[in-house]
Amino acid sequence: MRLAPRLALLAVLLPALPGGGVVVAHAQPLALRFSAPVNVSNVEGPSDAPAILTDVAGRVFVAWEERALELALLARSDDGGATFGAPAAIVPGSPYLSF
Repeated sequence: MRLAPRLALLAVLLPALPGGGVVVAHAQPLALRFSAPVNVSNVEGPSDAPAILTDVAGRVFVAWEERALELALLARSDDGGATFGAPAAIVPGSPYLSF
């Protein structure tokens, strides 16, 4: 989990659902629950090692490994985690993939 600059709480998750993937949920200050999860990976199959980072401008970055594709991927949100752009490969053939 990560606290975003505007005090929103962000969580990156690997859901135990058919299709797998990486999702992000967010909660605003004083909210009693998280938003519906947003699918960040848009890829079916097992994903590993998700990480989340925010910057002072409120952008949210999520990185993870896609085992089936043998890639490390990165997606960015410009609206505090409500939506994400298409994932981009950042480390083709990463030696950090563990399978």
